[in-house]
Amino acid sequence: MGGFRTSRQADRTLLQTRPSSCPKTRQDMSTLRITVASRQPNRGMVDEPSLEVHFRNFDSSAEKPMPTRQPHRDLQHSDLPSQLGIWRLGPVIHDGIDNVVCHAQPIDAAGSPRWDYAIKVAKTQQAQDGIHRSIAAASEVSHPNLITILDGDPIGETPYVVMPRIVGESMEANLKRGSGRPLPVALWFVRQLCQALDKMHQTGWVHGDVKPANLIISANGHVTLVDLGYAFEGTLDQASPFRGTPAYAAPELLSNPSAATSASDLYAAGRILWDWLANVETTNELLLSPVCELVEQMADESPRLRPQASKVVQTLLRLEIDSLGDHIEPSQSNQRRAA
Repeated sequence: MGGFRTSRQADRTLLQTRPSSCPKTRQDMSTLRITVASRQPNRGMVDEPSLEVHFRNFDSSAEKPMPTRQPHRDLQHSDLPSQLGIWRLGPVIHDGIDNVVCHAQPIDAAGSPRWDYAIKVAKTQQAQDGIHRSIAAASEVSHPNLITILDGDPIGETPYVVMPRIVGESMEANLKRGSGRPLPVALWFVRQLCQALDKMHQTGWVHGDVKPANLIISANGHVTLVDLGYAFEGTLDQASPFRGTPAYAAPELLSNPSAATSASDLYAAGRILWDWLANVETTNELLLSPVCELVEQMADESPRLRPQASKVVQTLLRLEIDSLGDHIEPSQSNQRRAA
């Protein structure tokens, strides 16, 4: 198996503090070899009215030639319309280089204080392609841990998609804050990610940009994998450019971007699990060792040796159960007293 070279200060610190049984290279300490039916938690979304999912002028196959589109011009923030399709745009949530995300509500909800939806509007040609891929993936894959797309227009003058507005915080923000989490909670978070990936992979889709910033954690701990802009079905064309985030990219992608497969998603998930190991509260070597072994398998340099998402889900569920006893103790009031 190959090595997964750690580059962050948190990784170096973790290598020094984790038990000796956590997998490391057999050569030195500077390189880490990161060689069921599960419960369905609450969706973690605000309540929303029933709305028929519909996509206008859309061919569901992402790999087929895209339909004829309106000529695209880069959209400026000041150019945002007040309405797109049946949606009224509200305050801006995020204004990025390629997309702007706003609160949204149906136009027949005039005067309502509720903005239960989010609308992503493409600002560039690259973002328009991402809108098309997002709608293609969402039209074929549905899962409680995967973002739902309710409406969209990928080929109009102003391409957009509409999603339920998820109330929560990104996993990236959770990790940056560095607040300790019980080990079973961290395992639960990553398991929910792998459940979404398992569903995508079973239907032939690859997410293509798995990273903490694309995972939203609600107040009740429900994790949603978002941003399907780099998703694809099948395989990529040999001339495809690199897509994704280098820090979470599998090694095969850095030399050949078209080599992306479901195994590339699993590598990124392994990297995220490793990030969480730097933020868990336990130092129990017996609990940490099998988790480190799993990370080693998920981030193996060989895509063929990485486990499938379904197997990772089963393993994480077992590890969650095994680790619960280290964090849950009966309260004094519930302890039985000797007669």
